[in-house]
Amino acid sequence: MNTLDKITQLLKEQKKNQSDLCMHLGLKKNTYTNWKSGANSSYKKYLPQIAEFFNVSVDYLLGNDSKTKITAEPDDFQAQQILDIYYSLNNDGKKQLYNVAMSMKLSGMFTQKNSDISVG
Repeated sequence: MNTLDKITQLLKEQKKNQSDLCMHLGLKKNTYTNWKSGANSSYKKYLPQIAEFFNVSVDYLLGNDSKTKITAEPDDFQAQQILDIYYSLNNDGKKQLYNVAMSMKLSGMFTQKNSDISVG
C-alpha cells in the first residue's frame, strides 16, 4: 500500500473527507484529486502536516505498519541516532527524509541558530 492509499484509508477510517484534509493543509479542494491521479506529487512535502491531521506518524504514512505517533521531545534525540537512521535508508528513503527536513525548515521548526543549515 503506497502513501496515498494509506491517506485514503485513513480518510475512510476516521470518517473525514478530502476537503477536510485540503482545508487543514490550506490547499485547494481539488489538490487531493490531483495527487491521486498522479498529476502532482506535492503531498510529499506535507507529510508532517498530514500525519498530524490523522494523528499518526509520518513513518506510518510511508509504509510502516505502526500507527503510533512518536511523541518524544527533540532533546531526546541525539545527532548520532539521526545519522544512523539516515545511513540505513535507501536512496528513496534519503530523499523522503530530506523532504521532511526541508518541510520542517520551511515551517520554522529549526532554531534561528540552525536555520542557515543546508540539508541535503
